[in-house]
Amino acid sequence: VIRAAKAQALLSGRDYVGGIAGITQANGEYHADISDSVARGTVLGRHYVGGVAGASESGFAASYISRSQSSATVSASGNYAGGVAGRLASGGYAAAALISDSGASGSVSGSNYVGGVAGTVAGQYASVLGSAFTGAASSSANAADGQVWLGGVVGYLAAGNLSNSYYNVGSVTLNGETVFTRGALYAEQFTRWQAAGRTLSIADELQQDDSGRYRITSLQDWRRLLAWADSSERFVLETDIDLAGDAGYALSYFTASLD
Repeated sequence: VIRAAKAQALLSGRDYVGGIAGITQANGEYHADISDSVARGTVLGRHYVGGVAGASESGFAASYISRSQSSATVSASGNYAGGVAGRLASGGYAAAALISDSGASGSVSGSNYVGGVAGTVAGQYASVLGSAFTGAASSSANAADGQVWLGGVVGYLAAGNLSNSYYNVGSVTLNGETVFTRGALYAEQFTRWQAAGRTLSIADELQQDDSGRYRITSLQDWRRLLAWADSSERFVLETDIDLAGDAGYALSYFTASLD
């Protein structure tokens, strides 16, 4: 268990390098926990490099990173780089691997599997909740050689859960560009989410019709839909919307319904 740790240093290693811990891994019945900690400086490595932890993995017991922040520059010469953790994974047991109420504001770079909060999330019980990214992320992978996994919150969500975790698409850059990946919010909504303790109420953002569908009647409504793109909510588009001024807008992941 690591609580209220503060680190500011240049840390360099091979694999599993983190600003607070190289890897947090549940051992037997004992859980692994990093909470209320802050990392600054520079973290360098090859694979599994993170601002707080290189990797966080559950086993028989849970593994947690909570209420922790990193402003560190994170750089991996290989794969799996994240502003908080390079890899978040749960094993074959019903024990959580969790990043919650955490965030990163530094630059994150790697070859592939690069994310503002986590490079990759894997396993049924792995979750990123209530976390934010406000820095910049980049991948040196070549799309001609295969899929490039780069995201504002998570680079590659192999399995698990990403919920209530966002980045400001107006200020965060991915490979130097404005890119909509899962968790993107426009500035005005991201700012409200942060100010309200990282919560948003859809009832405060959009109006419903008589069928209970949330009405999309303007460009602002269309932008606000992003926060619930991965929900089971129902939306209805009631008018044509000109997206000419919103270059690059994309719903990279959509589980809601739109009529």
